[in-house]
Amino acid sequence: MKQHLKRIFPLLCLFLLLCCSSVTAASIPGKVTGLKATAKETSIKLTWHKTAKASKYAIYRVDKNHSKAVLVKKTSSTTYRTKGVLGVTYYYKVCALNSANQSGAFSSVVGVRPTAARPAKPKNFTVKSRGNKSITFKWSKVSGKANGYVIERYNPTTKAYETVKTISSKSQREATVSRLTADTTYKFRIRSYRTVSNQKVYSNPSSTVSATAIALTDEVKSIRRPYYTTKLKKSVTVTSNGRKITLKKGTRILATSKHGRYVNAYTSSGSRIKIRRSSLKYTGLDSTADYSKKTKEQFINLRGISSRTSRLIWVSQRTYRTNIFKGSTGKWKLVKSYKCIIGRWQNRTSGGIHRILRKVYYGSYGAPCLTFTRGQGTSSYPTGCAFHHYVDGNRTGAKSHGCVRMSRSALIYMYNTCPTGTTVFVY
Repeated sequence: MKQHLKRIFPLLCLFLLLCCSSVTAASIPGKVTGLKATAKETSIKLTWHKTAKASKYAIYRVDKNHSKAVLVKKTSSTTYRTKGVLGVTYYYKVCALNSANQSGAFSSVVGVRPTAARPAKPKNFTVKSRGNKSITFKWSKVSGKANGYVIERYNPTTKAYETVKTISSKSQREATVSRLTADTTYKFRIRSYRTVSNQKVYSNPSSTVSATAIALTDEVKSIRRPYYTTKLKKSVTVTSNGRKITLKKGTRILATSKHGRYVNAYTSSGSRIKIRRSSLKYTGLDSTADYSKKTKEQFINLRGISSRTSRLIWVSQRTYRTNIFKGSTGKWKLVKSYKCIIGRWQNRTSGGIHRILRKVYYGSYGAPCLTFTRGQGTSSYPTGCAFHHYVDGNRTGAKSHGCVRMSRSALIYMYNTCPTGTTVFVY
């Protein structure tokens, strides 16, 4: 019996060894297949096929040469999500693990690069107006996701566009680039951007706009809306440039507004002050001598004002002149200038951009009447401000109730040459 056991025992051990080896080999997981990587903005998603005999999966991030690998996670799922940085390519590989933490063959390496969707490209990028060595641009608001815009200027030295203005509001549709060199032509373009994980993602650039910077003359720079002329009802002490000054009763002051508890104002020496409105007695609007033809044309053309017709009208409130131009945007030429009466300080003529809405040859006060604001009426039958004939002996000044009074000959010329739709700029 002992002899039989001695013969059987080695055979039994060999059998058990072979059986164990067969079980161990059979329990090693297979190679991971179907590994895919997708990115959406700053997130990365890995997916792969379920592997036989796998208890878990080990996910490794590898370098671009696939020579070094770092374990990032072990999971029982066949999906893995993580974050990534825009514009950086990441590489991954995965292997399956059994319950004894033994690994199968690695999957092939996959690469993924997180990217964010570009915002829409701004349209209608144009020059709105030009100031003293500055240019103001306008554009159409973009649709979809965007946080703001950047205006870029071409640098001929580097032969590249560089950001010169950042606008952090999607709703803003104009901006000014300053500190330019006079008589120099620049190239500009605009992009919209959106911020994703503290990084800016830019749209494709708009079309390029070329514009020349101009140094304005002192006369052009002096053009402004009229201020209110006032007198002090009593002596007051105010602050100007950080120091207190006392102004006597009766002192003449130019105020910029007739509303509010306090208003900004200027003394005769040009000092800017803030003063209680109740201390002022309003008397009228300030005025100045007429501007030269060259100044009028430069002022209107630099503002980039357009018209639906080949005519444009500028009612200058400080010079009491109605100026008529012929041409197109940026190329207006002065053809006529007439004296006129504008609205008094209590009933100022409606400022800004308007259009001739209705013309009547036999209008009020025995002359043509051209209405340019709607008033309480409609666009077809406006009842607002109009160009009409004088109603008394006054021929110039701020004395009407809002309309612009002119001579019969001036009104006939306007009626015959300025079609409905012509821009009326009151400034």
